[in-house]
Amino acid sequence: MTKKHCLLFSFNSKFTQSNIAIHYLDAFGKKYNPECQFDTFELSINWPFQDALAKVFHRVKDVIAISCYIWNIDRTIELVKALRLIRPDLIIILGGYEVSFDSLTYLEKGYCNYVISGEGEIIFSNLMKAISYDADPSHIAGLSYINNKGECVKNQAQDAIEQLDTIPSPFQGNPEILDKSFTYYESTRGCVYKCHFCLSALDKGSRFFSHERFVKDMESILASPTIKQIKFVDRTFNLGYKRTNFILGYLMEHGQGRNYHFEIACELLHKTTLELLREAPAGLFQFEIGVQSIHDSILKANGRSCDFQKLERNLDFLLANTKVHIHLDLVVGLSEQTPEHFEESFNWTFHKKADHFQIETLKVLKGSLSKRFGDRDEMVHQLDPPYNLLQNKHFSFTELEKTQRMASVLEVYYNRDHFRMVIFEIAPLFTSPLEFVQELTVFFQSKHMGFTGVNLKTAYTILYDFLVQIEAPKSVFNLLTLDYLYHFQSGGQTPFEKRSSTINRPKYQQVASSLKMQKKGFIEEFDEELDLDGVKSSTFYFGGRNEPSLRAVDLTNDEYKYLS
Repeated sequence: MTKKHCLLFSFNSKFTQSNIAIHYLDAFGKKYNPECQFDTFELSINWPFQDALAKVFHRVKDVIAISCYIWNIDRTIELVKALRLIRPDLIIILGGYEVSFDSLTYLEKGYCNYVISGEGEIIFSNLMKAISYDADPSHIAGLSYINNKGECVKNQAQDAIEQLDTIPSPFQGNPEILDKSFTYYESTRGCVYKCHFCLSALDKGSRFFSHERFVKDMESILASPTIKQIKFVDRTFNLGYKRTNFILGYLMEHGQGRNYHFEIACELLHKTTLELLREAPAGLFQFEIGVQSIHDSILKANGRSCDFQKLERNLDFLLANTKVHIHLDLVVGLSEQTPEHFEESFNWTFHKKADHFQIETLKVLKGSLSKRFGDRDEMVHQLDPPYNLLQNKHFSFTELEKTQRMASVLEVYYNRDHFRMVIFEIAPLFTSPLEFVQELTVFFQSKHMGFTGVNLKTAYTILYDFLVQIEAPKSVFNLLTLDYLYHFQSGGQTPFEKRSSTINRPKYQQVASSLKMQKKGFIEEFDEELDLDGVKSSTFYFGGRNEPSLRAVDLTNDEYKYLS
């Protein structure tokens, strides 16, 4: 028997990323399907379509299995429609969240021969056996297909794999996934929460890979010289503090020099975990915390359980006592949430001064509980990806559109390393952080066509003009200058009018010699004292391009000195 060849394929959102799902299927198939041959191939959704089609056409032989998500489904359908025309004999399998909940639709439209719903390894393996031996697929749980009568059939669901260690690792001897700069990783599957807006609410609890499996995988990942960031895709990473502490402790000991991203339930952090995190170096860990709303009634209405007081207490500890990068999320358009509720959540989150602040409009995903309860909440949402809410009984389309624009302004001014010392000084000039961001959003739109493609110098200039319009205090203008000069190392030059002066080169060289400053650095003098991390000065040293730095200095006496 000639072995059937299956190409496992995915369009990824970025060139640097790799789709872990197809590599799991590849590893599983190579172990349990000796009657088949497997190959993996990935492209970015931004790849020119005609070239992408040609590359796939020349790689595929008998079967193609494609991983489908919100961000790639349009390009995927474009691909399979073209493949149907030029390779009508090709067997096409679709799988992934985006097709799992309306599998028959994709069969009825002729896009594919089979759809895999849910956790895919066992289903895929059984299907490849059936294809290889021309067997009836009616017994394969989790599969949708077209039977001999031309009818579209959906079989019963496949049970989840309980013993996760039985799944072969995709990280052992796999250069395709290990040669990237970024990789996804899972230490658990499933979720214990039942949030209406998340598809993981349909899972029956969480399952865990063993400590031994984690260590073996991580040894392979950390042996790669190219991987710099590992994003754990666990829905709630910190279930069980002993397991959490083991993984974090292992990475602190063996995995420094890289960045690890986790989605956590902040209220579940154990005191021993918090103490462990005191010792984590800057840049090592990144926590994404889905606050979503600060109101218990709203969380309960959306199926989410949370001890909010404990969440806030643990969050405050992380922000005050650790170097963990904190990313906070809010969702707008939740069931029973009003604009007033959202404003309170926004102001609370802004005041926390976390490293990253993201607003997301509710996505009414296929299969989600939010979609089931849509009529109750009078939801109107996009019928195609990304399924954003357009309006509901509490939010008009105009109000939701306003929050989306605010989210874009946060990306420009809050979620960059730049501007942070400035925006937290501007916000108190308004009645609330929400009013500040709303006013800045309106002003930004009057100055720039859109929120994408905004270069930093333009963003600085727009913010300067905004400060002029609101007649901000002189100290805020000076902070903007300080912020710009630090990030651009421009020798004292700014794209807006500054109210400070750069000391002349002979004086600088004299000071630089005394304090061992860089030759290409400079010193800026302001007409008032500014507060830099608790140190007050009117004179600041900026290092050159090879060694960016910002330090307060004292030049009032002949004996020059650093203040910070």
